[in-house]
Amino acid sequence: MDPTLLKVSLLCYGARSPPDFDKGRCGGAGPAGGGYLVLDGTATPSTNVAFQGHHVRNSPFSIEKVGEECLLCQDNAPSIAVRLVERPAFLDNRTSEGIPVWKIASFHGSDAIGVTIDKNCYYWRNKQQCKFCAIEQKIKTHSGKSLAIKTPQQVSDAIEAAVESGFCHHVTLTTGIAETPDRGATPYIPILREIRRNLKTPVHVQLEPPQDLEMLGRLYEEGADTVGLHIESLDEKVKRRVCPGKPPDRVYFRAWKYAEKTFGQNQVSTFILVGLGEDPKLTDRRLENVTSAGAIPFVTPFRPLLGTELENEDPPNPSYLLGITEKAVVKMKDSGMKPNENRAGCVRCGACSAIMEVF
Repeated sequence: MDPTLLKVSLLCYGARSPPDFDKGRCGGAGPAGGGYLVLDGTATPSTNVAFQGHHVRNSPFSIEKVGEECLLCQDNAPSIAVRLVERPAFLDNRTSEGIPVWKIASFHGSDAIGVTIDKNCYYWRNKQQCKFCAIEQKIKTHSGKSLAIKTPQQVSDAIEAAVESGFCHHVTLTTGIAETPDRGATPYIPILREIRRNLKTPVHVQLEPPQDLEMLGRLYEEGADTVGLHIESLDEKVKRRVCPGKPPDRVYFRAWKYAEKTFGQNQVSTFILVGLGEDPKLTDRRLENVTSAGAIPFVTPFRPLLGTELENEDPPNPSYLLGITEKAVVKMKDSGMKPNENRAGCVRCGACSAIMEVF
């Protein structure tokens, strides 16, 4: 199978795995419930493959371990050797406070870590949470394990341990949404300041657009290299249904334009989740608006996470996802964007999207 089509198929379907197989984290921010496979021929080092979820049971793919070798099997097709990105040893290191790093950070892709600085989300408290999201679910299921709120010292210690191990070349920081006008941006400032005391590792921050966009400039001044302002869907009807707490689209377009002037070209991105019932023609038209506003459309499939309202929904068809990805890449090229010049975060990692392969 063509490497790009294989990646897109795995992003959508996931893969069945043996009972004793490490199926990844349950809950938390982002596309959880899986692991990272290294596939031959892809532009990015790894691919995020779901190993958990109801949809995985019907996947045409399965993983088998034969000794030290990992085989990817597909119905009615020869198996191929792949490499599973193993859990890095630095996660068992301890911070200056004696806290295991895995309570603070998780590894992403093949050369990055992610830290959710605060798992509390205002939208969950007022019952407006995004229906695909599991950020607060992890607070309940992992009580006493991972930390809900991290201090600047803890975050810096975790990044330093990852960098010293040779694993980490860039970092993603994310957070739940705050009720305050800054939408949760202010806590990033002391964290970035602490990171920059000792480290030059590129850092990506994710947040909802703050009411005062000058806050984005402060994050840049304190050391953030790239920013993610995630609209999730370009079909506003879908966004209102699936992400009822999120602000109107115009808020994102305004923030992207401001952010590109601050962070520079190719350093601003937004998640575009595919497979939530969006109008494909509307999505195609609005992709041009996204790139014109300065944001890289990080096209990725909706993943039905266990314990969320959409856990029993189906992910998109791979051909549909690939079609939207190809249209996004055309719009990026027309706007002069180069996603491979992004310095940190999801775009640089590329494990959850095929935009780099198509580009």
